[in-house]
This record gives sequence, C-alpha cells and structure tokens, in this order.
Amino acid sequence: MLRFVWVALLLGCGHSARPVHPARALAPAACAKAPPRALDVELSTKPVAKVTITGPAAWTQEVRQRVETKAGSDLDRTLLAADVRRLWELGIASQIEARIADTSAGPEVELVMHPPLRIARVVGAEHPLLALLRPLEGSLYDPARLQTLARLAERRLKAHGYARATVRPTAEVRCGLVSVTYAVKTGPQYRLSALVVEGSALPIGRSFERALGTANVVGGVLNYEDILSETQFLVTQHQLQGWVTASAKEPVLAYDDARGLVAVRIEIKAGPRYRFGTLVVVGGSERARARFEELVRPLRGALLDMNAYREVEKRLGDDMHALGFGVWTTPVTKDQTLDVQFELRPEPR
Repeated sequence: MLRFVWVALLLGCGHSARPVHPARALAPAACAKAPPRALDVELSTKPVAKVTITGPAAWTQEVRQRVETKAGSDLDRTLLAADVRRLWELGIASQIEARIADTSAGPEVELVMHPPLRIARVVGAEHPLLALLRPLEGSLYDPARLQTLARLAERRLKAHGYARATVRPTAEVRCGLVSVTYAVKTGPQYRLSALVVEGSALPIGRSFERALGTANVVGGVLNYEDILSETQFLVTQHQLQGWVTASAKEPVLAYDDARGLVAVRIEIKAGPRYRFGTLVVVGGSERARARFEELVRPLRGALLDMNAYREVEKRLGDDMHALGFGVWTTPVTKDQTLDVQFELRPEPR
C-alpha cells in the first residue's frame, strides 16, 4: 500500500518567502485547490527509492542538477527543503511542491513544478513619473521585483519634490493570472524655501553651498536624497581635513504644506581636529630611509590633511618601488593624532 505525504515544503502561489506587502493570493474553488496540509507521520527508514521532477520537459533538465536529494540516500527533510529553495530561486515556477510516497521499496520523492504566474494587469501607474511600472504587464510575477520597483518609483517621485510620496504594491492571484495594484500617494510637490548649514568647521560659504545647490536651489524643487548625499559629502570633507570624528545629524525639514514649501537645516558636529603624530619607518636600505624622511618631513606635527597624506603615500610608493621595496603601512589614531608605521619590504625581482 502506498501512503502519500505532502511535506511542508511548498513555495509559490502567494506563498513566496518575500511576498508583496500586503499581498493576498485568491484561489477560488473554480480555479485551484487549496494546497495540501503537511502530515506529521513516520516514514520508512529505508533509503530513498526514487526522485522524480515533474513539469515541462525544458525545466526538468535544467533543474535536475539543483536537486541534492538522490536515490539510495537517506531521506533528509532539511536537505529536501533546501532543494525546494534552490529550485524556487531559479524563478521559473509559480509553485513547487515536494511530495513523498512511502512505498515498500522506500520513500519516493516527487518535486512538482507548477507553471509560472504572469502579470495580467497593472493599476495605479498613471502618474507621468511612474512609467517604469507599466512594462510589468505580461511579465513573470516576481514579488521581490514589485517591491524593488515600488522603491524606485518612490525615489523618482521624491527626486521631483514629492518628499512624502509612498508607493505600495498589492497583488491578487486568480486562475493563474496576477493583477497588481500600486497605491500611490504623492502628496504636495515641495519647493525649497531655505537651506541652512550649521556647525561646520570649514568655510562653506561658497564651495559647499554650491555643492548642495546643484540639486537643491532655493526656489527649486526639493530632492531629499541629494540633501542626504551632500550632507555626507560635507562630513567627508571634514574628516579628510582632520576632523576625524565629524558627523551630521539627520537634516531637519520644516514643511509648509499650505504653500508647498520646505526649509532645510543641516547640523554638522565637527569635533576635535587631529594632527599627524609619529611617522616612523622600519626596514629598507639607508638610501630608502633617507628618501622617506624627505617625503614625510612636512607632515610631522602638521594638522591632519588626508589629501596631503595620500599624495605623500603615492610618491613614497613610487620611489620605494624604484629602489626595490614595497610599502606596508599601519595607521593608528589616538589622543587626537594619527601615527603611522611604514614598513619597507624587499620586492621580488
């Protein structure tokens, strides 16, 4: 007598590990049956008698190499679950079932690959800035892709001043076809009324405001992502010029919804400015060490400037290579100084 057991290894048809949120899969009785429940029963302890993969022939050859459960091996549910996961990650099936038939010869495993779902309709992409969502119609249903496109759509809206825009996808599955709806809330399109940078230890009056103003000119539309990236640019410039622990708080945005305006305030925390400390060299020849001293002398005790340091490091590497040595550095920051040990090692000839 055969006993058929459907193990709890079913992916797809709304059961994706990464569903569109809030997704719902509808399978009326006229279209599909509910998936079988896992049965908690004891199976034969004999080795696996047979492993089969069902589905279109083109898939069978492609997926066989992904399956590690083999005839003659012990039945390992963990391994079988991994097999299902690997097949699912191929993205060529809407649902994968692992079925086990307990026979007198031993367990027989069948992996059932169901046809992929396709998107039949996309609703909610009418806004001119959401054109990237429209080609989804007719494509394979991929919940993760829908989420990625939703995030990209939000970024596009926010780059055009819709700072509070949200894009949320939902998916409805009926009879093997998917209808995707994007709930889009743009909110008002904001324009920049003021841009203030506080706490900077650098003279930001021209170059920094120019950097910020390339995408966020007062009177123009707000691009919040560029505000964030240029704020990080300000912090990086501080760090390169010696304010090693510099940081920035999240930009503060004050919205005037009635007029569609927003004022932005950026606060930089510069912290202490570091200096170059001990710069020592070990190894190398007398000539190499003498050249090292020439190059690093201007840095000793000076205010930390990473651009100047990198220039010296590049020249040192070139000169030491010409003398037959490679350069290894060990930097350490302490007591508001940067100490560096340079080791000169002979290069193979």
